[in-house]
Amino acid sequence: DARFKLRYLYKNVGMKEGSRVYFGFGMLIPSKNILTKSPFIPNSDHRHFSLSEGAYKGLLEFQIFKKKSINPVFYGLVSNIEIPINESKYGYTPGIAYNLTSSLLYKINSKTNIFPTGLSLGLSFVGTTEASWDEEITRNSESQIVVPSIGGSWQLSNGTLSISLQKPIFITGLINDDYSNTNINDRANAI
Repeated sequence: DARFKLRYLYKNVGMKEGSRVYFGFGMLIPSKNILTKSPFIPNSDHRHFSLSEGAYKGLLEFQIFKKKSINPVFYGLVSNIEIPINESKYGYTPGIAYNLTSSLLYKINSKTNIFPTGLSLGLSFVGTTEASWDEEITRNSESQIVVPSIGGSWQLSNGTLSISLQKPIFITGLINDDYSNTNINDRANAI
């Protein structure tokens, strides 16, 4: 997919302490690598690999960050929404995708390069509303996931190295939670 987005910098204090506020809007243009048939039709000939849902989408974004001289030195909130404008040429209507991500950055006075100079903590809430194929609801399309994260930053001579670990936790969205008579094992466990 190609994403075109305009961001409006509403407030920025530069390198000083204070707030930064952004608003964004744009459009997602789908690629041609899309599913052509519903994978939920029994014995259907379809491919599982796709890069796009095949629909144009409107994009909305809001970001607010605050920089301080004491811990947490940086914290913020980012919100994104993708709203489908049409269905794909094969009859698929994606749901609305949304996420809300909060993050904190703590400065650590490390005397050695082994330990990080910064500690980052984050929490994301990611979800989608119901999607459909030819107006029939797609069984596992509605989902809600919480993703806590922790990471470290190391100051290098020419920049910064950051490493972060994330653990997705499903709240809703597994097929077997809603359709107990299926024999599909759709459990996911990732870090």
